[in-house]
Amino acid sequence: MPVVREKFLQRRNSRGFTLLEVIVALAVVAIAMGALMSSGGNVAQSASMLEEKLFAHWVASNQMVSLRLKPEWPSVGSQTGKTSLAGRQWQWRQKVLATPEKRIRRVMLEVENAQGVRVTTLTGYISNAGGIGL
Repeated sequence: MPVVREKFLQRRNSRGFTLLEVIVALAVVAIAMGALMSSGGNVAQSASMLEEKLFAHWVASNQMVSLRLKPEWPSVGSQTGKTSLAGRQWQWRQKVLATPEKRIRRVMLEVENAQGVRVTTLTGYISNAGGIGL
């Protein structure tokens, strides 16, 4: 008889998890999954913003290079324009300012996305000889 009782006790002790243990385990998994999904969403949003800033900076750099390549020296004042890059529309605003050095002009470029939100600003200098420094 002692062998039968021993087997009964072993079987009784190894039945599995209680309902409370299962609920607690599911709660822990649900919290962890929520945190992982939130983190993944933040990473995707950051990557998208970084891509937009990179393209906007390229738009500003391209505009600065086109100013440098023009045969005439840019006159002091403001100018706006639109361009397309990477399948997106961009608007740029250019301000040419005089500097204390008469042969150098300061150029400030602001680039906005299609929604009108300023994404980047680039400042450069153009000399009368056509050189540029960023």
